[in-house]
Amino acid sequence: MAFRIPDTLWSRLAALMLLVALAGLSSALLVRQLIISDFRKYMDAKMVDRTYGVMARLEGRYAEAGRWEPSALSDDLIWASMMGLNIRVRDAEDRILLDMNQALQQLSPVMRQRVLSYSRDAGKADLCNSTRYPLFHQGQQIGELEVSCANPNKELLFIAHTNRLLLISLVTVGAISLLISYLLARRITDPLKRLTNVAGAMQAGDMTVRVPQEEIAEFRTMADTFNRLADALASQETLRKRLLTNAAHELRTPLTVMRLQVESMADGIIPATPERMNALLADLDRFKRILGALDDLSQAEASASQLQYQTISLRSFLEHIVEQFVTAEQNVAFFLAVPNEQSLYADPERLSQIVINLLTNAVKAVNHVGRITLRAEKNADSIQLCIEDSGCGIAPEDLSHIFERFYRSFDQGMGVGLAIVKELTEAHGATITASNLPSGGACFCLTFPA
Repeated sequence: MAFRIPDTLWSRLAALMLLVALAGLSSALLVRQLIISDFRKYMDAKMVDRTYGVMARLEGRYAEAGRWEPSALSDDLIWASMMGLNIRVRDAEDRILLDMNQALQQLSPVMRQRVLSYSRDAGKADLCNSTRYPLFHQGQQIGELEVSCANPNKELLFIAHTNRLLLISLVTVGAISLLISYLLARRITDPLKRLTNVAGAMQAGDMTVRVPQEEIAEFRTMADTFNRLADALASQETLRKRLLTNAAHELRTPLTVMRLQVESMADGIIPATPERMNALLADLDRFKRILGALDDLSQAEASASQLQYQTISLRSFLEHIVEQFVTAEQNVAFFLAVPNEQSLYADPERLSQIVINLLTNAVKAVNHVGRITLRAEKNADSIQLCIEDSGCGIAPEDLSHIFERFYRSFDQGMGVGLAIVKELTEAHGATITASNLPSGGACFCLTFPA
């Protein structure tokens, strides 16, 4: 059966860390093999150099005496033993002249103990895997030197330590990898769990919960983004409830009154006079305005994707709109600060809807007596159109919500006019901002790309 990693973040991080650790240990194993290979070559070369040194001394002994004297070779064998060599000397007829055991027997017990403590197992080493080197004097072979490593454990100690270190590294690095993966998984999954819990609480209807601030920058950004989303959802939920409340309030009372009046007329309790019929028509007109506001918003959303752009001469375009307000609002002074050569690439019908809506609000803000200025200027990469009034301004707590759907800063209307303006403005790739003027009144600025 194929091995499958459990579908959890911790298990996947653990597997990743273990793979990294195994890759590192594999590299360490390869390096170890190269080091041991070089070490063995070094030790072999070292032993060959020592062997040649022993050969030179033995050949020198033969040259001095003119023959082999086993008693004189004892010191050379002891010296070779202390260098890690176990040697045996043979003459030209392949007879053993002296070996390591014989050389040790010629020493005093104290010296023998010291040599054995320095060169442990020298006397026990066999020569079954030994190497023979010929000895010469004046071009004639005078015998052979049989050599083996007296104590190979000393040379193998380095390899044993290396293997032990590699095993300890494998266990240590594996344990550290598991621990690190667990800690990393905790640091990653804990913020996700908190986010999941908050999302679950919001789904259950608690719109007040928020994700706490996180230490890691990416999770902090995620928490901030989620909290902003939660704030927007809470605001939309509040506006939705407010819309339902307003719509219910606007519709319930007139419907109740109309029902009572119609029932009374049907029962003959009250006469169906023209005055009463006109009152019923007024209530029907109120229903029409409420439903019309909702329809206007849906139409604005639909028409935002169907803009028909044209190059508009901005001053003449605005003059035509302002003329309609000048006739109706005699006590409002309109000023147009727009260059004659200024043009704008936009949908004339939707731009007219935006400007008319903003001018209508401005007239209400000045209470039909005041000053309204339309100002336009071109910057390096944008064209800005501002509508300023000398009215009461916008309450600070309303500035951040004034473009939201169904938000009303006054008790009039349904709160969809500025939402429509924002929808149509953003459809043009433009932005709209609202602010209060230092001299009093409000300023709405539309910034279009040049």
